[in-house]
Amino acid sequence: MKNPSRLMMFLILIICCVSLMTGELRAEPDSLATCDKLYDEGDLAGSEALARAVLSRDTESYPAAWKLSRALISAANLETEKKKSEALFMDARTYAQMAVDLNPQGTRGFTCLAICYGSLSGFAKGRDMIELAEDARDAAQMAIDLDDQNDLAYLVLGVWNREIATVGGLAKFAAKVIYGGVPEGASLENSEFLLRRAVTLAPEHLNHHLELGITLLAMDRLEDAIGELEIAAYMVVREPEDGIYAEVALELLEDARLELEESEGGHW
Repeated sequence: MKNPSRLMMFLILIICCVSLMTGELRAEPDSLATCDKLYDEGDLAGSEALARAVLSRDTESYPAAWKLSRALISAANLETEKKKSEALFMDARTYAQMAVDLNPQGTRGFTCLAICYGSLSGFAKGRDMIELAEDARDAAQMAIDLDDQNDLAYLVLGVWNREIATVGGLAKFAAKVIYGGVPEGASLENSEFLLRRAVTLAPEHLNHHLELGITLLAMDRLEDAIGELEIAAYMVVREPEDGIYAEVALELLEDARLELEESEGGHW
C-alpha cells in the first residue's frame, strides 16, 4: 500500500505544479483585467503594482504601459504635496511615452501623454510651461486623430483652450517679449465646443461637466455654468478622483448661485 500512496501523492504534486504553471501563463491577461478592476475600485496602488508586474514580464506590453501611466496620473491628482504630485506626473509621463513608442497607433498612450504634459505645465514656468502646453495640445490632437470618439482627449484640448485664452494681459505680453508668445488659436468658444463634445461622448464622467462649467463661468454665462456644476456636484462618483472633483464643483456652484442671485437683485 505504501507505493500506491506515494505514487498518488506524486501525481497530485505534478497536477498542482501544472496547475500553477498554467495559472502563471495566464497571469498577464488576468492581471490586466484585475488592474482595471482595482483602478475602478480606487485601489491605485494595487492597480499600479499589477501593471508594473505585467510590464516587468513583458516589456513590450502596450496595455500595461498605459494602464501604469493611468494609475500614476490618478495618484498624482490625489496627491496633496506639490513636489510628490509633480514627481508622480513625471513618472506617469515616462510610461505614457513608453506606450506611445510601443504602439504609435494607440489612442490611449497619447491620451495619457497629453494629460501628463498638461498637468506638468502647471508646475513649470516661462518657456518650459509654454512648451509643455504645446506638447499637451499636440498629443491630445494625435489621440483624436487616431480615435475621434476619445472623450478624454477632447477634455484635454478643451481645458488647454481655456487656459491659454485666459492668460492675463501682462503675462501674455511678457510671454511674447521673452518667449515669442503663447500658442495661438485658443479661445473660450473653442473650449466650450470641445468640452461639450467630451460631455456628449461620455456624459457619465463627472470631470467633463466640471470643466465645461468652469469654461462657462469664464464666459460669464452663470446660468449655463450652474447647470453643468449641478450635474458634477451631485452625480454618482465613479472614478478615483471624482470625490475631489465633486467638492470643487459644489464650491463653485455655491459661489455661482450667490453671484447670480446678487446680479438679479436678490440682496439689498
